[in-house]
Amino acid sequence: MRCLLCTATITVGVLFLALNCALAGGGEQLVKTFEAAERLEIRTVSGDCIIKTANTDKIEIDLTYNYKPASSFEPIFRERGKRIILEEIMRGSNRGSSVWRITVPPKTEIDFESASGNFDAEGLKSRLSIETASGNITLHDIKGEINASSASGDLRLTEISGEIYVRTASGQITADNLDGRVELQAASGNIDITETRGTLKVSNASGNIDASRIAIEGESAFASASGDARIRLSESPDFDLEISSASGEARLDFGGNAINGEIEMTARLDKGTIESPVKFEKEETFTKGRQEYIRKSFVKGTESPFIQIRTASGSAVLDE
Repeated sequence: MRCLLCTATITVGVLFLALNCALAGGGEQLVKTFEAAERLEIRTVSGDCIIKTANTDKIEIDLTYNYKPASSFEPIFRERGKRIILEEIMRGSNRGSSVWRITVPPKTEIDFESASGNFDAEGLKSRLSIETASGNITLHDIKGEINASSASGDLRLTEISGEIYVRTASGQITADNLDGRVELQAASGNIDITETRGTLKVSNASGNIDASRIAIEGESAFASASGDARIRLSESPDFDLEISSASGEARLDFGGNAINGEIEMTARLDKGTIESPVKFEKEETFTKGRQEYIRKSFVKGTESPFIQIRTASGSAVLDE
């Protein structure tokens, strides 16, 4: 019995020592709890932020950080009326990292800004404003109004409903299972969308747009300048739709659903191509700038919606 007790004591001691070593290796830790507030504002320099929700009337903050020199980093915690403000103050030259792990009630409004920090959130039912220069943004299972932007970071959105405004310069946007009013913009990054419904405004400059299993529930547009814009529908649309690419492929695939409405397809007469499984009823040429274009159209079923597939020097394609 005494030997068993000694063994247990040694085991606990080893575990305690291992835990202390792990904490020491991971730097400092600060844990703070506040009463729930309407709005949480987070301002980091390079720190990452992870937001989760719980059925609680508290806001719980678990900050881990490891900077050298230690005096170069100071975390700030402030309460201002109905707001809680978290901030990183950096002094002089330093190196290291920090992670803010925060648990909030689902309806807490979030405002996050960072230079290079990543942002992850799930389970919120509120308004989110997220801005980071080079950090990535990941959002999951959120209902509300989202305004998110990153200069060079990637953005991933899954199971989001509401009003969604997302922008990036050189990052990529990946979206799955969105529902609502959606605006996605990228300069040189690709945009991939699946299982999404709503009013969609999607555009980029030099990247591709690939959207599959899309349900159009409001006037929508997909536009790429030098990339491809390929859209596959999950159902026949009842609202006007425009798909365009200046020098790439503009393709609309009805996904086996009935082609219905007025379909108009446009391309440059000398360089562009037009492909359709349905015979055109009308063809005409016109001049835009100094270039000649050809416009072909037909009506199948009803005269609405009005669907445009446009390109300049690329290809405009309609698939059944």
